Amino acid sequence: GSAVPTPFEERIASKILSHREAAERLARGARRGETLALANGCFDLLHVGHVRYLQGAKREADLLLVALNADASVRALKGEGRPIQPEQDRLEIIASLACVDYVTLFGELTVAPLIELLEPDVHCKGTDYTPETVPEREAVLRYGGRIAIVGGGLAGLAAAAALAGRGFELELYEARRRLGGRAASFYDAASGEWIDHCQHVGMGCCTNLIDFCRRTGLSTLLRRDRVLHFFGPDGRCFRLAASRWLPAPLHLAPALLRMGYLSLGERVAIARTMLRLGRTRAPFDDGPTIGQWLRGQSQSPQAIERFWSVVLVSALGEDLDRASLAAARKVFVDGFLAARTAYEIDVPGVSLGELYGERLDGWLNSRGVSLHLGTPVKQIEGDAAGVSKIVLADGTRRDVDGVIAAVTWKRVHELFDAPLLARMPELSGVNEIESAPITGVHLWFDREITPLPHAVLVGRLSQWLFNRGGAGAGQVEHYYQVVISASRSLAGRDRGAVIDEIIADLAAIWPAAREAKLLRWRIVTEQAAVFSVRPGIERLRPPQQTSIANLALAGDWTRTGWPSTMEGAVRSGYLAAEAILNAFGHHERILVPDLRPSWLARLLLGCGSQAGPGGW
Repeated sequence: GSAVPTPFEERIASKILSHREAAERLARGARRGETLALANGCFDLLHVGHVRYLQGAKREADLLLVALNADASVRALKGEGRPIQPEQDRLEIIASLACVDYVTLFGELTVAPLIELLEPDVHCKGTDYTPETVPEREAVLRYGGRIAIVGGGLAGLAAAAALAGRGFELELYEARRRLGGRAASFYDAASGEWIDHCQHVGMGCCTNLIDFCRRTGLSTLLRRDRVLHFFGPDGRCFRLAASRWLPAPLHLAPALLRMGYLSLGERVAIARTMLRLGRTRAPFDDGPTIGQWLRGQSQSPQAIERFWSVVLVSALGEDLDRASLAAARKVFVDGFLAARTAYEIDVPGVSLGELYGERLDGWLNSRGVSLHLGTPVKQIEGDAAGVSKIVLADGTRRDVDGVIAAVTWKRVHELFDAPLLARMPELSGVNEIESAPITGVHLWFDREITPLPHAVLVGRLSQWLFNRGGAGAGQVEHYYQVVISASRSLAGRDRGAVIDEIIADLAAIWPAAREAKLLRWRIVTEQAAVFSVRPGIERLRPPQQTSIANLALAGDWTRTGWPSTMEGAVRSGYLAAEAILNAFGHHERILVPDLRPSWLARLLLGCGSQAGPGGW
């Protein structure tokens, strides 16, 4: 009878796979989170250099598959008439090595078709090659490579989330020891809690921010407020909520018409001017400021102060006489007029440090994104062919196949070496971008001053109040935060006087604030909280896709069509991810569409038609 194979022979045979078997076996491994390295060669007369090469390849991943040239391709490479070892012998020799998990044959002159089939995490070549001379380079680049994301703010995090699981080796570098960028928290020793520098909220119109939170499992940590509480100068509360019966853009009209701190004539004039603003189609990025435009529409000083300024300064982070008409139109059309749910706000139920730090850190790690916190990138290097290296602050140089630079516009010039900068004319105007400050005032009282989750304060220094609630460690205390956008007027003021004015603002509305004891306070001002949306800003904002194919930019300051917001940051990250995918031959849409305008908004405002210059 036939000989019974020994256990050693069975083990060798189990390692030798067809292409189909390899694809099925490795797909199961990928589902378990196992990574794959692929090495290839003739291995005709195996020697110690081959063994060292394969041992090194094995160290790069969980599994090592060796692709072995079939006899026909060996003859084509070596020439007819030269002796070769039969492919079956070579298969068994390679399979007998402990460092090799699987081996398969390929008949082509390069292993590119097999790479495209299996999509290994690492393709290992010997020292005869450089990254530029590897024959299979294009095949590897078509499905993945090592992508460095420089910057762990919301834009960089969105880019990482979008690219995770798409075949790339993702490395995210952040100079600070935490993620989140400007969406940050500090530790308050008195309460033992992490406190946000400044309250951040999203809106119902922020479709990409909502998608990002859903994608990363953060949605459950957000609270959706569908009623906004406006307090007039006389302390009366007016609720802004959508009518149950009216479609957009009329859904908020009943609430607007009830705002008693405006005269009836002012309310009617505001409604008409909002519709006129929505219908504006002139090329106005270099046009007037929104303040100039409103005065040209005969809006009264009181209407500007008590309505337009209340909405726009908070949304844009800029004064009306500095903000462009285009940016203001974006706020009202997208945030209030086009869709019924656009005005609603999403408020984090945990600190930003937990939201974008601990929670997101775990999500990214679980999907293979390597996080390098406290690791500043000093420079990105490359040439006409593309970026090729990043240089860390300690001098370490790392090879990359692509880069997303998700840093502030103030840093972008110093990050790129001279040859790269010379090839990116789109960055020529970024140094002209100006910033605007936002101030968060943190107040701890000995009692509750209002149970409302938030309040909009009209005609006061205090613009928004957020109830952060909670009892501190060791004592009962109630924590509130006041937000003041475009807070240039606070510069140089006595901090105690600022607190006194804010307490007076609150006491004028809530009697409990007059009786409450202020246990402690803290003022935090971010001088460069947002970029200034002044007229002409769109000419200065670069696109995410640079003139260098494998280099993308991310950041709310890039050309997103949005002002400086979390939505703008996420959009930029998604667009940067699309640019990297395009560079690797994958034409995929990641950006989420805007909310669909109602039929009446499309009819009255032309919503959904071509946007104004610069994407506004």
